[in-house]
Amino acid sequence: MQKRGGGTGLVYDRGMGWERIAVGLTLVIFVVIYARTSDYAYVWDDVDAIAENPIFAGPVLDGLFATQHDHLDPAFRKLSGIKPAHDSYRPLLYLSYRADLALFGMSPRAMHLHNLVLGLACILAFYVVASGWLLSRGAVVPATILFALHPLQVEAVAYVSARGDLLAALFALVALALAFRAANGASPGMTPTLRGFTIAGSTLCFVASLLCKEAYLGLPIALAGIALAQATLRRHHAVIASWLAALGLYLLLRFSVGGVTGSGTGASAVLALPGVLLQYLRIALLPVDLSTERLHDPSYVLPGWVALVLFVSWVALRRHRLGESARIVASGLWWMLVLLAPSVIVVSLLGVLADRYAYLPLAGFAVATSTIIASALENRPRLRIPVAAAAAVWAAMCLAITVTQVGVWQSNRTLYTHAVLTEPESAMAHYRLGHSYARESRWELAVPLFERAAKLDPSNIRVLNNLGVAYLNTQEYRLAADTFERALAESGQMHFRAWYNLGVAKMNLGDGTAACADVARALEINPNYEAAATFRRASCGE
Repeated sequence: MQKRGGGTGLVYDRGMGWERIAVGLTLVIFVVIYARTSDYAYVWDDVDAIAENPIFAGPVLDGLFATQHDHLDPAFRKLSGIKPAHDSYRPLLYLSYRADLALFGMSPRAMHLHNLVLGLACILAFYVVASGWLLSRGAVVPATILFALHPLQVEAVAYVSARGDLLAALFALVALALAFRAANGASPGMTPTLRGFTIAGSTLCFVASLLCKEAYLGLPIALAGIALAQATLRRHHAVIASWLAALGLYLLLRFSVGGVTGSGTGASAVLALPGVLLQYLRIALLPVDLSTERLHDPSYVLPGWVALVLFVSWVALRRHRLGESARIVASGLWWMLVLLAPSVIVVSLLGVLADRYAYLPLAGFAVATSTIIASALENRPRLRIPVAAAAAVWAAMCLAITVTQVGVWQSNRTLYTHAVLTEPESAMAHYRLGHSYARESRWELAVPLFERAAKLDPSNIRVLNNLGVAYLNTQEYRLAADTFERALAESGQMHFRAWYNLGVAKMNLGDGTAACADVARALEINPNYEAAATFRRASCGE
């Protein structure tokens, strides 16, 4: 295969046959690794967000104009008066789930197979993008393999609730592929009219990506970085301008539906961004601690900023002397930085580095890594054997981790057990594993996990309330009452379940009057709370 037009136009020849075979084999391996997810259950937030979510039983239009916060728990928001610090609007993601439910019912198998198909489509789309992005033909297939089979991709494919990352990535990659084609005005048959339609199609795909998940708001800036690396920025002006105009319209739509929320996390997210990038680079290079509860490490902030300043300074000082490979590596790192930026807001709020946030940013890592390896093999003859050997060992390690990590998503028990083992300082890891035991009434196993979670995060209302419930079920009524009072103090006395549970604890301690008063308070906050109403009729004579 040969290229022309600064890396954005491709002329196909017989030499691409081996590439098609390699990409085809990669797709087969991907299917073999992930096919078992079709037998997996709903896990983690899948139950609340999909399986037991009332939004999917209501009118379609209600779901289309609801924000993600409303999708997840509309009742809690209304009852507690809480305004979300971070919200999002994803109507195309909602339609994707709704279509599955209409066609196949609540089957997790269909949902998982849909994710698998989307994963395959993303790999193919990335291959097309890599063919236009990379200046070294020999790096295209390695980059595609890395993107397809890297362990960081497991969460987005195996976790049904991460479909937004897959859909947004697919539309973003198609938008980028169309942008490359539109920029190559010299390609056969590219008339001004066709170029206009190509730009329009690219823009629509960019907007569709945002309507699936707003993670890739920075795609125009990422494209500009690629164009600079290829010295084709002028050719991309029309596409970038169209994307920016569409981005403005999207933001108007987003804020008209969901309003403006002041989370106060903008400044902290900007401060944390280089450190988050550095952590994801470390994880991508050595993916041995993959977990749903991987904690953000603030100690990376300073090294992250130092690395960013050195990187920008290096590019600025050598901008006229950078070789092609160095420019492509820089564009890959720039891609990661820009596309990770929106997710850093959530990282700052939750303190967790989710694997799915790196789904499309990993494309930049794949481009940079494959370019470095290809350049070393081509320009450093003495290093070819050690570089090839090291790359092979590293690739084998990543593949083994990917295979193992897919199995982690089989059930909540396997998922949460892995999280506790991988991230022992995570309160939520212990809480979630404890909750899985509690659902099976295995309270003797749930209690120490809840206690550990409460020690790690003493202000977590959900942890405290469930720890109290566990104490109730092990007949530790005084401990239960004390724990529910802690939960109420943390919630501003507004947690109706904690009021009800406190009433149950006091009734078991022999204080019926106080118990009925507490249950009455629960009903004041939530008049539709059936458990409290039943208790009141049975035990309080009302």
